[in-house]
Amino acid sequence: MYHKDTVTLEQAAKDGRRAKIETTTSKKYVFKTISYENDTYYGINKIKGKTVKIPLEKTKMESVRLENKSLSTVLTLGLFVAVVGAVVLIKFASDFSGFMNGASIPAIPY
Repeated sequence: MYHKDTVTLEQAAKDGRRAKIETTTSKKYVFKTISYENDTYYGINKIKGKTVKIPLEKTKMESVRLENKSLSTVLTLGLFVAVVGAVVLIKFASDFSGFMNGASIPAIPY
């Protein structure tokens, strides 16, 4: 998840978080970080374990949005809890449905 508010490339480079960039041609790119070196901004990604720097042109940027880490974490945890809850609920419902259909409770051997 990314913040709705846009930032400048300067702010994105200082912040060091993931950034989503939309160009003036409506193409979207996601970078691990943005860096500034030798008067040029770069989008940094890792591809097959190697760091790749892609030069960015400020004039072709429509928007730069930073990752919303707290919302991403909350949504990830919420999804996990929902999936586990659904599995437990399905398991409980399938076990309980046997009793509702007249099945007897298994005898406990002594």
